[in-house]
Amino acid sequence: MKTNLNLRLFSPHLLSILTILTTGHLLSGSVLIDDDFEEYAAGGPPTSPWTSSSNITVSSNVNAQSTFGPSGDTQGMRSRNLNGSFTPEASVEIDSSGESYSILKIQFDYMFVTQQGNPQFILEGDNGTNGIRMMLTTTNGYVSVREGNSFNELTGGMSLSANNWYRFTQSIDIGSSTFSLTVEEFGGTTVTTPDLSFENSISNPTEAVFNYNAPISSTGGEYFIDNVFIETIPEPGSASLYLGVMSVIVVTFLRRRNHR
Repeated sequence: MKTNLNLRLFSPHLLSILTILTTGHLLSGSVLIDDDFEEYAAGGPPTSPWTSSSNITVSSNVNAQSTFGPSGDTQGMRSRNLNGSFTPEASVEIDSSGESYSILKIQFDYMFVTQQGNPQFILEGDNGTNGIRMMLTTTNGYVSVREGNSFNELTGGMSLSANNWYRFTQSIDIGSSTFSLTVEEFGGTTVTTPDLSFENSISNPTEAVFNYNAPISSTGGEYFIDNVFIETIPEPGSASLYLGVMSVIVVTFLRRRNHR
């Protein structure tokens, strides 16, 4: 009777269910933000989970939708730097509390009309500390990353052109304060720059911020953001633990079946 109970416990059907449920939890990570700006009213600011200043709007004009898709979408977020006294800013909260992960992936689509003021992305930590800080387009057309106390213009990468969409993907190791950056031009080339450093070490990322490096005059910059995607990638140890446990279960099942 005991043997039959164990056989039912370690049946192939149960193992399949365990594999599906456990793999989905441990190996896929958690999606924290997945926003294509389609749910907001055009002409107004993006609402929760976003916080934004004036001159940040959800737009449905011809430039607003990323050419990366998805098909049928019509809106994106528009930033216009029209006032030299302040810098327009939009930020989205990152809540990774309770997550056990080694890599944070941040991806978004970007297109600039005019780059004056240098459109900028910041990954903030507790107390507003800048972790990652990079100008998405300098006056020379390159991406520039602030590593420690100085900006490093990535002249070995691609030069960005106005009115073209680019997909930025960051693979971020919070523990080592390093990240890789991949910039993909729609229909064009893809360039990856590894081993970039943070401006400051942070232990807990709290916000992703889009603004400008400096305020400028009324002839200022304009850019669009679309398809913001943020997810955690689980620690390798979680996957190894899962595979180890599943291996023991499978071996136990096979041994007991062979000795029936």
